[in-house]
Amino acid sequence: MMYFSFPFFALLASSIAFQFPITSPYFHISNDWSYENCGSPDDAVDIRRISLNPDPPSAGKSLEVKLMMNVYNAIEEGSYVDVVVKLGLIKLLKKEFDACETLRNYNSTIQCPVAPGSYEVTHTVDLPREIPLAKYNIEAEGYTNNDHPMLCLKVIADFRFPPK
Repeated sequence: MMYFSFPFFALLASSIAFQFPITSPYFHISNDWSYENCGSPDDAVDIRRISLNPDPPSAGKSLEVKLMMNVYNAIEEGSYVDVVVKLGLIKLLKKEFDACETLRNYNSTIQCPVAPGSYEVTHTVDLPREIPLAKYNIEAEGYTNNDHPMLCLKVIADFRFPPK
């Protein structure tokens, strides 16, 4: 399901890691997916942009996810991201991900501790063909090892209509 790639957005953003100027927090990316920065200017990570290739994503195909972000406070061991994936009002997944462990598991070019600075991270995932035709809501809230807000990201992925 989609949650294989979306925790990566959040976790990359956290240590990294789906960022946006606070002046215009909602970005409609395509008819099939969008994201919203629900964080504050005080967050440790600001994801400036998320881009997908192909856009929109397609079930059964590889998806390249590119994150461009600023890290303002070092992201260290113990940082985590709470991810919730919903189908309508039904929770499909509620899980806490260790940000640094996830970066290691995804063999990311960024590893903890992540120093303050600007980063661009690209990751490719293979989406399963069995993604049910539905609209998914993914919410990720990240926290530093001191439990200070790291990021907040809401992603909507709509697989109700097959690509043309």
